Amino acid sequence: MAYASIAPRHLLDRELSPAQARWFFLLAVLAFALPFILADYRYVDDNWRSELDVQRAWRVEGRILAEVFYRIMTFSGVTVDIFPLPLLLACVAMAFALAALVKHYFIEPRLSHCLVVLPLWYSPMYLGNLTYQYDGPTMTLSMVAAIYAVIWRGRNTLLNVLVPGCLLGVALCLYQVTVNVFVGLCCIELIRAVRFQLPGRSVCSLLGRQLGQLVLGLFVYYASAYQLMHTDRKGMLPLNAEGLGELGLRAGRIMHKISLFITDGNGWMWIALAVLAAIGYLWIALRQLRALGLAGLGGVLIYLLVPLVLAFSIGGMILPFAEFTLEARTLMGLSPVLVALFYLAQFSLSRVHPRLEWLLVIPLMCMLSLSFVYGRVLAAQKTLERSLAQDLHHDITRLPELRNKPVYWTSVDCTGAWLPALSGTLENLPALRFVLSLKPCEMDTVENLTDLNLEANDDLFLRLMVHSTGQRLVDNKYYDIWLLNGYGYVNIKPVDKTPKLPSE
Repeated sequence: MAYASIAPRHLLDRELSPAQARWFFLLAVLAFALPFILADYRYVDDNWRSELDVQRAWRVEGRILAEVFYRIMTFSGVTVDIFPLPLLLACVAMAFALAALVKHYFIEPRLSHCLVVLPLWYSPMYLGNLTYQYDGPTMTLSMVAAIYAVIWRGRNTLLNVLVPGCLLGVALCLYQVTVNVFVGLCCIELIRAVRFQLPGRSVCSLLGRQLGQLVLGLFVYYASAYQLMHTDRKGMLPLNAEGLGELGLRAGRIMHKISLFITDGNGWMWIALAVLAAIGYLWIALRQLRALGLAGLGGVLIYLLVPLVLAFSIGGMILPFAEFTLEARTLMGLSPVLVALFYLAQFSLSRVHPRLEWLLVIPLMCMLSLSFVYGRVLAAQKTLERSLAQDLHHDITRLPELRNKPVYWTSVDCTGAWLPALSGTLENLPALRFVLSLKPCEMDTVENLTDLNLEANDDLFLRLMVHSTGQRLVDNKYYDIWLLNGYGYVNIKPVDKTPKLPSE
């Protein structure tokens, strides 16, 4: 009986070996990715990436290493669909990276310490990245490279800049938005430096080294993959009052999207986490001033700017570009912000009692449950698309007016995912509609009906012409089929029960 009461306490408190940490993270990472593997949903981008005539698509997007990755993985020069193998390999790489990161943060990591770094993978925004069967694994590998760029340490000062800078360049050649993750993790390094009461001169030296790594990484990317990028993606906002005003509007839109994840059911949890993090943040600053006095003032001044940089890194590099793409996948910068919150909250809780660190399980379970709910959304979307494809195939083939005639796919103006079957879920969790971010015209149905020469056309004028002068051949619950000038037109209908996103 005595052994039974002591053993659990020993297991919770003892240091994890590197192998144990990797196994824990591998199980945790796979648990978060499991809904995507089970859903096996091909997102809109996955459909055209699987076509053999778009091999250079990643290249013109400035992501040449993503193309190289799939050429190696498929042992061919084409993007053959081998899902979920790339995702499984990326999960293994992420598990190793998280194990290295927790060892970097906590010299003798315990199981509760592992909870602190899991939000890098469990971030609600990262659901958008994993939605892509082709791009999700390469985005994950990009984050892995950014993690190692931050934690790499060598004996030579020059190598401490060169190696992380090159790793960051590799990360950017896989996915450019990962620079936001790198900046966020660097902010956590500054927090750690002040927590361990390094003098202001050492904190400034760390900041200088990080800036050098960032500049070198950007230069490596500029000298390589950036030169292959399509010119339409290189435009920037003007440096004037209008451009600054647009930056403010974009930042506001990003904050609005993040707020969608805070609901009546989990609001108390996020408030508690923020309060604990704020207490830890101020506690660390006061300890630094009390211990070092004026010698630590420079470090504290840098430390006080960290929250501003962290907030900026959520949007980061996507903010100043003329082509502003606000999707969950472009907000990877939220992941290190969550890690920073967990790190500061862990500091507060551990000062009261080490066992209280396990309270961090609650927000992690919230994020994990969101992943499984989102998996059901993907499954429902897949079912809807297949059902629509079957109905359309039946209706189009039976109509003599459309035999051997091109048929065009049009849609209504609609924001977000179009899932009548999950209208209640999406109404209570509107963030999932933002993560899925599909319009009716972007569904997989067009790709499923290539044998019928179905082509997408979302021209508003054409849709009005069809409605005013065309002949309706089919009146379905979800779509109409029209005939105009010998051509067929599939018009997706609005669904009254589809919930609207709050106005931006």
